[in-house]
Amino acid sequence: MAALFGVFTGTAVLLFIGTFPPRIVDAFHDFPWWTAWVVATETLCALALLTAGLTGRPRLQRGAARALAGSYCFSSAWMLAIRGLGHGTEADVVWHEAYPSIIVIGLVPFLRTRMVLLLAGALFTVVGLLAVDDPGRGVVVNILHMYGLGGFSVAVAYAILGIATLSDEESERTRERISIASVAEAEQMERERVDGLIHDAVMSTLLAAAGVGSEPRVVASAENALAELDALRFPRGDDQLVPVEDFVHSLRSGLHFIDPGLAVTTSITEAPVEPILPVSVVRDLTAAAAEALRNSVIHARGHRRSATVSYRDDAGGPLTPGVVVVVEDDGPGYDSRTVPPHRMGTRASIVGRMDAIPGAGATIETAPGAGVRVSLTWTTP
Repeated sequence: MAALFGVFTGTAVLLFIGTFPPRIVDAFHDFPWWTAWVVATETLCALALLTAGLTGRPRLQRGAARALAGSYCFSSAWMLAIRGLGHGTEADVVWHEAYPSIIVIGLVPFLRTRMVLLLAGALFTVVGLLAVDDPGRGVVVNILHMYGLGGFSVAVAYAILGIATLSDEESERTRERISIASVAEAEQMERERVDGLIHDAVMSTLLAAAGVGSEPRVVASAENALAELDALRFPRGDDQLVPVEDFVHSLRSGLHFIDPGLAVTTSITEAPVEPILPVSVVRDLTAAAAEALRNSVIHARGHRRSATVSYRDDAGGPLTPGVVVVVEDDGPGYDSRTVPPHRMGTRASIVGRMDAIPGAGATIETAPGAGVRVSLTWTTP
């Protein structure tokens, strides 16, 4: 906000000086060195203020504002000392009395309020005395008039600065709240990711080991769980992209690990050959599909199940291409309204995992006696 004060003050002073060339010429005939000093210093300071405000250089702006105020105070006091009262109508004096409040406004962001008010009072008094037409009368009225006009301008400047300060503070608080919310959301997503991994890999392996002992498949499952835990502790390569065909191979391997006889149908002839899927998306899509299949193996034992993976131009809507994975069975199904909210299988391992992926989603269609159909989608950015 301080930069705007610099732009305003610098522009206003330049406009005032540029508005009075004939009067400045007249003043130069009577007071050549004074006029040259005023025009040169105040023009340079105004240009510095304008440049500092536009380029965001607060130190330069602060120095230019103080130099401008010092020059204006010196020139006004000197004129009052050599001319005295009673020359307020002379053209060589009037032009320099037009903008004392502008000078004070330039200092508002950089000085304490008490210092600004003291400077404003002194400056308005000097300029008010310079503008007196007749030293025998109207001195107090003229000074009060200058205080009224200049004081109103300075008060407006302080009001604007106060509003801007409140706005900046509120913006900072909003950014802080957003940052805290983002951290909390990231922590929740990571917690759900860990919960899903524990449920999908660790608990399923322990249950299998408790039931059938150290069969080769259980050993392989344990090794896979350990590898996933290591990947969670030391993530690497998540931003690397892979083509759709590689994703299909990964998905097929993950599903066949759970159900070796599963029929996996693919339809990726229209998929681009260049890599488009991040490794993290491949991992989470595969894990979500594997959990859907694992649930089917447990709850729809003896029923037919299948999986399809396809690349579609409308996976996420019209003209939104992406990958679609469907795992379904013709088992007994269930009433989704009766599933407790604390159950991890669908909430964290499927829906939660997919919701955490930008551009991904999961839908579960089921009803008692109607089987289960789990659809996973991911759309290209």
